[in-house]
Amino acid sequence: AAVVLQGCAEIAEGRLVVRAEGLMEVKGGKAFTLLTDPAEGYPGCIHLSHLNGQLSSRMASYGTILIRGSKCVLVRSLATPPKWKGLRMPHGPAKQGETPLAAASRVTCLQCELLKEEFYICHDVAPVVFYKSHPGQVTEVVTLFVAFATQPPGPDAVADDEEDVEDDEDIYDWFSYRQAVEAVQSREEREALRNCSLSLIRAHAVGILTARPFQKGGVFGAGLSAVPHGSGASSAATNVQGPSFSLSPQSKPNF
Repeated sequence: AAVVLQGCAEIAEGRLVVRAEGLMEVKGGKAFTLLTDPAEGYPGCIHLSHLNGQLSSRMASYGTILIRGSKCVLVRSLATPPKWKGLRMPHGPAKQGETPLAAASRVTCLQCELLKEEFYICHDVAPVVFYKSHPGQVTEVVTLFVAFATQPPGPDAVADDEEDVEDDEDIYDWFSYRQAVEAVQSREEREALRNCSLSLIRAHAVGILTARPFQKGGVFGAGLSAVPHGSGASSAATNVQGPSFSLSPQSKPNF
């Protein structure tokens, strides 16, 4: 027996999508119709994947590094028991058929209790990827898109160039680069924050982004050295031998 598929195929979001108009089984020289929908065009979709794609055996999560001025958001789980340990960048798995960008936006809204209008994902700065190992399980590939808050800090918020005190009863807090690299749980997360900082510095340097009026603390992570590959966070956060950075007043705002 053989199966004959009538329709078209296309590549979308890293997937091979087969849009089926008709599906027939040929057996013993006779054709039997299994699926057809000529009135609606190509409504039925069969999603296939390359071995390195989203439907492979690897776990995949999507989220954001959400920036406001010179600070980023880290989230904590207030559930009992907590869904994750300590503080981290918001991220989680995609739903069936959900694109990476849509998943990142939804997860950020969910884990930060934000409305989608309160931030946007920036397409001019590359996302960062890190790999999270789970003992006895497959490695998780975490993709974090760079996002910006659409609103400045409230009137009672700590100034952009000052570090705030954590509130363990809040679902998230804003952290300076130094605070963030000390707060996250792994070397891989610290490297993700560093890579995000370097991308932001480059984007400011060529005029793609500029500081907002309230942004007194400079670019997120500017002036800090590279995060070492060791496990210690404190030395990475306090070593400031890296180059300083000034903002260009001619470049476009990052909101």
